[in-house]
Amino acid sequence: MGVGIRPEQMEDAALETDHPEDKRLSARVELVEALGSDLVVHALVDAPPVRTTQVAEAAESDIEELGHHGQAAIVARFDPRSQVKIADDVTIAVDTTRIQFFDLDTGLAIWD
Repeated sequence: MGVGIRPEQMEDAALETDHPEDKRLSARVELVEALGSDLVVHALVDAPPVRTTQVAEAAESDIEELGHHGQAAIVARFDPRSQVKIADDVTIAVDTTRIQFFDLDTGLAIWD
């Protein structure tokens, strides 16, 4: 089973100080894109990367894939007040009420 977390379901935990500790991820920032109303943060987490059709298609179209052995690339959308920078270790608050689960073999969503 795979887990999907959309970028808008994640926030810099430094800005969400009351967010439960058990609903946070630790990550290493690889890239920060300032878009005015948001920061798009590309980061690596200690988890095996999921290989999906979309990842394979991105690799074929010469889109650089972030990630290293034993790490998965994630993209989060932070409030522009966040002070994260490239190479920072960051704690990410995750809205777990909207996490999506999917079958790794088929890529199809798993519903309750």
